[in-house]
Amino acid sequence: MKENTAIVLGTLLAAAVPAIVGGLQTPIYGGIVNTDIVSVFGLALVFYPFSLAFACLFGLPLFWLSRHYHLVRWWSALIAGLLAGAAGAVVIVGPRAAMASNIVTFAIEGAASALLFFVIWRASVRT
Repeated sequence: MKENTAIVLGTLLAAAVPAIVGGLQTPIYGGIVNTDIVSVFGLALVFYPFSLAFACLFGLPLFWLSRHYHLVRWWSALIAGLLAGAAGAVVIVGPRAAMASNIVTFAIEGAASALLFFVIWRASVRT
């Protein structure tokens, strides 16, 4: 796979992580976690465009910056994902209303997305 193809594929798949987690964390029938698989994926489809926009707005520039300075490693992807996720939480709810639990949740989602992106990108670079 070519590097540009891996970047596009990695971005598209990385954006699915927060979308699916958002679907799981939005209970339709009460409770803490949504256990209805149809509504999880239905909500993930609703959340996906927003997640993709944040991946393109925050994640790709951080990747290009890291690649320019030859700093693309698993740990730099993790840090960039944590920062991008936290920034996404602040952008969504505003700096005054951002609760620590939301920031941590979004940061973990960002880190998981960034690591998924890194694995896909790294596979294309090594082949």
